[in-house]
Amino acid sequence: MQLNLARYQWEYTEPSEGELGAMQARFQEAGIDVSPAFLRFLFQRGIVEPESYRKVTDPTPQVFHDPFLMYDMSRAVERIQEAIASEAAILVYGDYDADGITSTLIMYECLESLGAHVTYYLPNRHQDGYGPNLERYREFIEQGIELIITVDNGVAGFEAIAYAKEQGVDVIVTDHHELQDTLPDAYAIVHPRHPEGAYPFGDLAGAGVALKLAAALLEEVPVEGLELAAIGTIADMVSLTDENRTIVLSGLNLLKNTPRIGLQLLFDEQNIQASDITTDTIGFVIGPRLNSLGRLGDPTPGLKWLQTYDEQEAQEILNFMNEENARRQAIVQSIEREIIAKLETASALPDVIIEGQAGWAAGVLGIVASRLVERYHRPVLLFEHQTEAGVYKGSGRSIQGINLFEWLNEQKEYIAYFGGHSQAAGLTVDERQWTAFKEAMETSSTAFQEIIEAPNQLTIDLKVSLAEIDEPLIEHLSLLGPFGMDNPRPLVYVEDATIISIRAIGQDQSHIKLNVAQGTDSLQVIGFSKAEQCHRLKEQTTVSLVGYLDMNEWNNQRLPQLQLEDIGLKGSQWLDLRGSRLETSLFEYSDALYVFTHTKLLNYAQAYIKASSKAILYEQLSESDMKYTRLVVVEPPKALDDLRTLLEHDWQEIHWRVYIQESKYLAGLPDRQDASKLFRYIQQRPQFEIRPELASLSQQLNISSTRLKLLILMFYEAEFVIIKDGWLAYQQDIEAKVNLTELDAYQAFEKAMEIEALLNYQPLSVIQEYFEGSD
Repeated sequence: MQLNLARYQWEYTEPSEGELGAMQARFQEAGIDVSPAFLRFLFQRGIVEPESYRKVTDPTPQVFHDPFLMYDMSRAVERIQEAIASEAAILVYGDYDADGITSTLIMYECLESLGAHVTYYLPNRHQDGYGPNLERYREFIEQGIELIITVDNGVAGFEAIAYAKEQGVDVIVTDHHELQDTLPDAYAIVHPRHPEGAYPFGDLAGAGVALKLAAALLEEVPVEGLELAAIGTIADMVSLTDENRTIVLSGLNLLKNTPRIGLQLLFDEQNIQASDITTDTIGFVIGPRLNSLGRLGDPTPGLKWLQTYDEQEAQEILNFMNEENARRQAIVQSIEREIIAKLETASALPDVIIEGQAGWAAGVLGIVASRLVERYHRPVLLFEHQTEAGVYKGSGRSIQGINLFEWLNEQKEYIAYFGGHSQAAGLTVDERQWTAFKEAMETSSTAFQEIIEAPNQLTIDLKVSLAEIDEPLIEHLSLLGPFGMDNPRPLVYVEDATIISIRAIGQDQSHIKLNVAQGTDSLQVIGFSKAEQCHRLKEQTTVSLVGYLDMNEWNNQRLPQLQLEDIGLKGSQWLDLRGSRLETSLFEYSDALYVFTHTKLLNYAQAYIKASSKAILYEQLSESDMKYTRLVVVEPPKALDDLRTLLEHDWQEIHWRVYIQESKYLAGLPDRQDASKLFRYIQQRPQFEIRPELASLSQQLNISSTRLKLLILMFYEAEFVIIKDGWLAYQQDIEAKVNLTELDAYQAFEKAMEIEALLNYQPLSVIQEYFEGSD
């Protein structure tokens, strides 16, 4: 379903009562008692048998595949054991994100515990780039490194790995990123999706692969590495099914009693109790702080923060990470606003957004790209133009249905380097190839127009009434966690709830807090970064909501809460903009159709109306004008049928301005006494110029100027007077009597009064009911 105001198309299929009944009988027979709402959720997820239910809700799964099923694992273990035995110098070469940091520490602590002569290096994104760096390899080899183990990188490191081999230094690659057609000539490549391998689960994170190598070396799973692997797995947003579910659940349990002092200090600082530690703790608290270091500079402090048992050192690093995270947030916001401002003034959005500029921090561009993908529903590639190096370095994000890695692979002749996944990539383009690269991407993007133009979808797991939402339901839903890739948080749908209260919150007022009700049942709703979407909603508006349920604790109260993902209205959203003055800001909406009655006012407004919008007179409307999302009723029509036809279209927003230069309704119709006074004046003064005399004549006869102008028009229509070049002249030889109320001018004025009474002075709800309920 596609509702107005909603940014997604909601996909939901009602389960049949027969299937639910049969499923409930099977569960009851197996001794499993669940509520009707939870049963519907399980059905939507395809968990229809007791055995599958027990498997996905097992809080202590033991899915640890044999690490030696992974390609080259035996070869890698033997070479590392040989290096340890010979006291060879080993380098663990990691990556600059949270997955790379935790992968490095898992491998380093494992080797250290085995007595290895080991050191580590985390590359600086801005100085070293992603993956094996030739200069760094050369430096370490010159310092005496005899074996290099990569973690969370390596499958695209051809040049550096080839150099190491030339120098007689073996490189063991452990990675999980997408494999290109050819692989580097490394001593061993340990990868869960290696084309010659047979590992049963291919979606391990870099930290997961490092954990498997550590388990193979230690001949048991290193308990101290599980919490690190959980952090890397969640932060890297890989599938949370199969073995990853075991890693994350085990790691979360260990985090609740972590011996790592840095994590303890962070939990204390953020008031996070052990019982509250979830995937969100990693995704929104730990991960962003680790990632901010690598995005802006050297990630090494993040590893030291996790590694150290010195409280003072841990606190100093934590303070630094908090500062860097805040700086990262400010940079992201600045770049995002800059790009949005540019896109909003463009005549049309491109199928793929490609922007590059000197001074943009390359490390944060992936975050900005993700936000723009969500906003514009199309692939986004953002670059920092590094003028000294002569390259554009950046990140890309994509949408469902468009594999960014494969797409970039088709354009690799223009790309110096790229790597990543189907939905995310990092790449470098030589500035001499920049124009050709952009043109190639833009030209090839036409193949994806149908996917881009289709609204992004939200697949709903459960339609629920407010009466069914309680703590037991939320606890049952949480049994299927941890939630993430391939196991998304349960998305619930609440249909037709009334807004009781609504307000913007947060330092920048970008979040929204609502209270909605169905009858006597109510629910708190929080929408992060949803204030813009909801800013025109009012109390008593009926809305439908999609979001995630959790329990909110505040002031010793524990209540269900919906974290808003999307919100929609059935029918158009009517916005009351009526007032006495016509502000030019009215004409600044994008993708809007402005309708006018008077050409003069339309011409005035044209100077302010955006290129993506259109101004038109009521009588000029055609079917092709119904392509806009907003309707702005600038002036009332001459006939209500003209407006009724227009309102039959499914507009997302209807902006109700209905500006009138002078009120006919308030002026009222002239009566016989008014007509007599004007007629006697004209008999006494048979000729005068209308415009200069109108104000004084209105005052002299005690007739409002609006009624006076109507009387003059009526007299002209009845041929009592003639009007030429602004002058009025009395027709003295007219003898026929005329019923003034039957004149066209009088009836048009009366009709305009009726339209004004409805459109300008009735509550918006009455007007909306008049048009939408008039069928």
